[in-house]
Amino acid sequence: MRDLVFPGGTAVLTGAASGIGAALAHGLGRRGADLVLLDRDAELMTVRLAMFSH
Repeated sequence: MRDLVFPGGTAVLTGAASGIGAALAHGLGRRGADLVLLDRDAELMTVRLAMFSH
């Protein structure tokens, strides 16, 4: 993902609250992608969303 830039692009990620999904969400968000994040663990997803917004 080092060379990828996503300004204006949208990424849909499942399992975004932990592991690979969280890492991808963080990396794609830093590269300018709009994100649609899904996870079965609503509580942990809320924590991750707070982390991503900083």
